Amino acid sequence: MSERHSILLVDGNSFLRSSVRRMIRKAFPEVVVAETDRLTPALQIVDASRLLLVITGIHLKEGSGLDLTESIRVRYPDAAIMIFTNEDDPEYMAEAFQRGANFFVSKALPNRSTILNVIRDRLSGDRSR
Repeated sequence: MSERHSILLVDGNSFLRSSVRRMIRKAFPEVVVAETDRLTPALQIVDASRLLLVITGIHLKEGSGLDLTESIRVRYPDAAIMIFTNEDDPEYMAEAFQRGANFFVSKALPNRSTILNVIRDRLSGDRSR
């Protein structure tokens, strides 16, 4: 991936990935957005890139976004990871944070501003959220 700021979208739904990618690119044209639906390629991208943010669903075509989150957190303790999911169950949220997610965002709620605000904060150097 590019030396520019990069975001990785990992989700089993290609339409959702495409929609989120377009939303991010429209708001932040300088950001490179990669996407995949599988755990192994996601880890390869993370290992090869200096990412601004990883946005992952829980249910992937190969593995789990929770497993991905934990693997990234072990390898890159300072990584920013957002779980973006339809699973609004508090148990999923608790497990996501336990495994190292920084953010848990519901696909069911208005989330455009949440995603864009997290990216804006990361671009500005604000790592507090």
